[in-house]
Amino acid sequence: MAEKKNAIAYLLYSSILSGFIISWAMGASLMAEYFTDQFLIGALIRPVGIVLIGLGGFKTYTSQLEKAATVGEEYLHGFANKIILILIGNIIGVMLGGAFALVYMPPGALKVWHTWAIDISKMHPDRAFAYAIVTGMLIALAFNIAARHQHAIDKAICIYIPVAILEMCGFLHCITILFFMLPVMFTSITPLAIAFVVLLGNTVGGLVGSDLVNRAFKAK
Repeated sequence: MAEKKNAIAYLLYSSILSGFIISWAMGASLMAEYFTDQFLIGALIRPVGIVLIGLGGFKTYTSQLEKAATVGEEYLHGFANKIILILIGNIIGVMLGGAFALVYMPPGALKVWHTWAIDISKMHPDRAFAYAIVTGMLIALAFNIAARHQHAIDKAICIYIPVAILEMCGFLHCITILFFMLPVMFTSITPLAIAFVVLLGNTVGGLVGSDLVNRAFKAK
């Protein structure tokens, strides 16, 4: 029983820390975008948070979906409980980090942040869902391939490149979107609805992507 409680505590701690790291990276990207007036600079900074999470072995909802294809049917219920706990931790972490950023970020960067929030909240649900599916698939691919490498540099490259491509193309991640929409999150039901659509899309994409990658490696 004590071991189980320790495992749950670690999962929660790890996932909260992951959410905070993501919020740190998103905040740094907003600052960079504000000071340089270049979207590309921000897009290249944002994947650093995901890379740090991958190298540190911390837990995020989407990165853990890549393990779904390898979970036996008898363990599926336990896996579902575990990944829901990770999602809750990620949400807590990114909200705490976002609240900190709202207080200490310069007014100019806050303006950039608010523009991001409005643009994302106006996105059509069908488009958001499609983007989120692609995001889930690529992140599952990135973490699955990274797990097959031993060296930290190899792992970092495997994670950074797909996530950087996603960021430059404007695709959506269910945890980062919570950070970006925080300034308008509770102004109406729309931002929450978009966040839920993105979560569903990431889940579908992550499950499909992990299954395809595992099938591809088994076929070799």
